[in-house]
Amino acid sequence: MDMDPQDRRLILSYSTNGEARTVTVELEAVPMLFGGFRYYALCPRTLRRCQVLPVVGGVVACRQAHRLTYASQSLDEIDRTRRRMDRCEKRLHEKPRRGQNRERLTNALINATDRFERVANAHMTRRWGHLF
Repeated sequence: MDMDPQDRRLILSYSTNGEARTVTVELEAVPMLFGGFRYYALCPRTLRRCQVLPVVGGVVACRQAHRLTYASQSLDEIDRTRRRMDRCEKRLHEKPRRGQNRERLTNALINATDRFERVANAHMTRRWGHLF
């Protein structure tokens, strides 16, 4: 990986399946509020500003160009409620942060647990026609 400081290009050299490849990625400098710059890569396919350019199938492009999703976007309702319940439980067992209300966290855990039970029961009823 070589960076040309004059014209703000990043030259990526890599190999995929034994085939050598070179891709030039343009960089865009965005001024920061208190001075300095933040550099973003411009996706070679969509020209979107990106912080990460994954390589999929030997092609360097942004997440949207590869049609990649985040794991949380694939969760169903049961998994989302389970994650919410686990997050509340984890926060209750941690040292309380400033301004964190233990009663509010306890109520959030109770609500998340109730919602999880309702969603799980509805799922089992839809799937098998009855609860166990």
